[in-house]
Amino acid sequence: MRNPRLASMAMVGSLALLAGCGRAGSADSSLTGPPVLTTISVSVSPSSIQIGQRSSAVATMLDQNGTLFTADVVRWSTASPAIATISVDGALTGVAPGQTRVVAMIGDKQGEAALTVLAPPGPTVTVTPAAFTLPVGRSQQLVVVVRDPGGTVLDGQAIVYMSDNLAVATVTSTGLVNAVGPGSAGISATGAGATGTARVTVSNVAVSAVSIDPSSATINVGQHRAISATARDDKGNVVVGRQIVWTTNNAAVATVTTTGGVTSVTGIAPGTAQIMATCDGVSATAVITVGAAGLR
Repeated sequence: MRNPRLASMAMVGSLALLAGCGRAGSADSSLTGPPVLTTISVSVSPSSIQIGQRSSAVATMLDQNGTLFTADVVRWSTASPAIATISVDGALTGVAPGQTRVVAMIGDKQGEAALTVLAPPGPTVTVTPAAFTLPVGRSQQLVVVVRDPGGTVLDGQAIVYMSDNLAVATVTSTGLVNAVGPGSAGISATGAGATGTARVTVSNVAVSAVSIDPSSATINVGQHRAISATARDDKGNVVVGRQIVWTTNNAAVATVTTTGGVTSVTGIAPGTAQIMATCDGVSATAVITVGAAGLR
């Protein structure tokens, strides 16, 4: 005869097993349920274009399980249509320089990426020499070439020159750079809407010799005689922009003064005096003989 207690326990165990199987089935169903869009990522290639050029945007969608999700319709837009426009199939066109966001939307989900639009290349200006050194008082002619974006030389372009440091160097309307004082200056050349630059370094040149004109003269007491000095470098070139210091070895006979840029010797008393001109430590001497007043 069958034991009723054992039969009852077997029935309870069977019910528990069936309940457990039911819970496992429910968990599997939640993982494999209908796909739901959770994320959208956008890629733009190329991510940088010029005005008028094209680019492509692609949206990648994933569901709750990280599986690729497929949508029939993606709504495309750009944050700044004035910079770039986009078609219904994700084709981008550059409109103006700048950066904008490219947005893909499906329902209430969206993803985005950045697009940069660049201005097309314009003409270029090349200045030769691009860097050079000049002693004070010397000059250098610049050569300027203007080219279109394809590299073709554009002849007949008007060029405007400028120096950013006139105390160091000036530049003429024809591109001749003149060294004024020690230092560095940038020289710009602008033509066809583009600008090229050169840099000049100006250095002092050593004074090798000083000459006085006249080197000798005779004047009477009370008379004046103009006198000048010229400094030259070791190649005989005139050195400008340097101070000339004038002195006399006998102020009782003759004096020397500079007024308004003009230097003159004045006879004080009969006799002889040496008038000296010194520039950067280099000197020259002129002999001045002073006669009595009224002598011819």
